[in-house]
Amino acid sequence: MKQNEYKFKKEVQCTICHRIIDVNRHKTIKCFYCVSIYHSTCVASWLYKYNSCPMCQNVFLYPNNYFKRSVS
Repeated sequence: MKQNEYKFKKEVQCTICHRIIDVNRHKTIKCFYCVSIYHSTCVASWLYKYNSCPMCQNVFLYPNNYFKRSVS
């Protein structure tokens, strides 16, 4: 689901705090596996601690998978 598709839904809820997400005002993070949507501030501390989706437990970010600069 893309951000533009949220505008057509009546309510999009943060899976952690259960408050309505205003996609025009709030920064969000979405799990690509289970499509759970979070306020970025709600999920930040969870990701720092567990590095997995709170709902499906799939790995969210791979720590060694950073963009690498090419050295000339």
